[in-house]
Amino acid sequence: MATMASAQTTTNQPDPTRWRVLSIGLVGAFMVMYDTSMMNAILPTMQAALHMSPTQVTWATAGFSLAGAVTLVPAGRLGDDFGRRRMFVIGMVLFLLASLSCALAPNGSWLVGSRFVMGIAGSLVIPQVVGLMQQLFTGKGRSKAFGVYAAIVAMSTAWGPLIAGQTVDGFGQQNGFRYVFFLGMPISLISLVLGYRRLPQTPHRGGGRSKVDFGGMALLALALIAIVLPLAENGDKGMTPPWWLLGVGAVLLAAFVLWERSLDRRGEHPMIKPRLLVLPSFSFSFITCLFFYAAFPPIFILLQLYFQAGLHYSALQSSLGTLLFPIGSMAGALISGRLVPRYGRRMVVAGCLMMTAGLAATSLLSLNSNGGNIAVVLAPGLLVCGLGAGFVISSNQSLGLYDIPRTDASTAGGTYQVGVKIGSAIGIPIATSVFFSALAGNRGNFADAVAAGLAIPACMAFLASLVAVVGLVRTKQWGTREASEDTDREPREEAPSAAPAAGR
Repeated sequence: MATMASAQTTTNQPDPTRWRVLSIGLVGAFMVMYDTSMMNAILPTMQAALHMSPTQVTWATAGFSLAGAVTLVPAGRLGDDFGRRRMFVIGMVLFLLASLSCALAPNGSWLVGSRFVMGIAGSLVIPQVVGLMQQLFTGKGRSKAFGVYAAIVAMSTAWGPLIAGQTVDGFGQQNGFRYVFFLGMPISLISLVLGYRRLPQTPHRGGGRSKVDFGGMALLALALIAIVLPLAENGDKGMTPPWWLLGVGAVLLAAFVLWERSLDRRGEHPMIKPRLLVLPSFSFSFITCLFFYAAFPPIFILLQLYFQAGLHYSALQSSLGTLLFPIGSMAGALISGRLVPRYGRRMVVAGCLMMTAGLAATSLLSLNSNGGNIAVVLAPGLLVCGLGAGFVISSNQSLGLYDIPRTDASTAGGTYQVGVKIGSAIGIPIATSVFFSALAGNRGNFADAVAAGLAIPACMAFLASLVAVVGLVRTKQWGTREASEDTDREPREEAPSAAPAAGR
């Protein structure tokens, strides 16, 4: 078995193979993101083929994010302790098995369960890729790497629905969605083999032992389920959402925070290190990420339901109708990767404001336009949304991880991705709940329903803008001379002096 050399040499020169190594990890990350985006295109056909209720439709997407939110940080810690290659390979094996299970799902409940497993598999893969970027790159090179990563995310957002739409149209509405899962499996297998052979193996830490915070995992899982459950059930006829569970979820979240602080004081291994959240650069990026990803995923779910179920577009036509968003997102990510060293967190502020404006315009236009040309009418707003999203995806994560030492790279990357998953797990059920409720209350008027649903992501994007502005002022990440130099610099290996106060 061929094993790549360590990313850092004794002379502190960057590894000349770092882009080749990273590209292998990005293929795996692409497949995880592809799976997320293509689900948006096939949800309406799966709902009809498997006779899924609105609650099952919500859980098929929110469950993926919820499972990832609970397991991402432990997966990052396991990557730091046992090697990123090993955890990447385990994640890709589980991802392949979950894909096969989704393809063969006999009913909606089976599909939802398989999506939970797929969320866990994705959470094993993504922190290792983020950790590789931290390990292989520094300074300006790291900003470029995160720009490429964001472009991959945007690319999967574009290609996923298009490939899925073409597949469903080709194989039929009843079973076409099954072939969508089958088609992704060969690429996942290639990523698995290349990852096993070529990814660098990081040394074990802690004598080959890793303490996983099972108590924190349980508290976070129960808290998120308690919060999401009443939101997810709000669309089913005859169901009375148990709203009191929201209070239970809040109490469990508070218990989770206290538990993590207690572990940290005792010198043990909390699921989320409080000292990471004390770093202003990381904490403001994390909170921005929560609101941003509460806005991002619901957009495609709502529009696909509108186009396919409301306007009777084919799966391919509905995917083409939202294509300008991922195109704009790819362009924004590549632009941001180059400009963030100069403009810093101002790129995040600009991106969030563009998302807010684009979503507000899309919501208003969908309310006042209901016809065959609706995709053309919505195109300008979606393009602005996409550009803004590309700015945020790339720059916010790069700036948030700027002060993180390499030894905590995967753990910090996993912690950031928890924000992504929690935002998605909460944003999706709120937006779809409003959509299905408005649809039932307006006698099947899809235009009113999608306008009401899109108002939720618009509000979330606005909240992300406010946090980004405060973060810009507090962190003073206006763009630094250090980050824009042509030669990569070493990241700071220790947290600022405020970090030891995390346990107080």
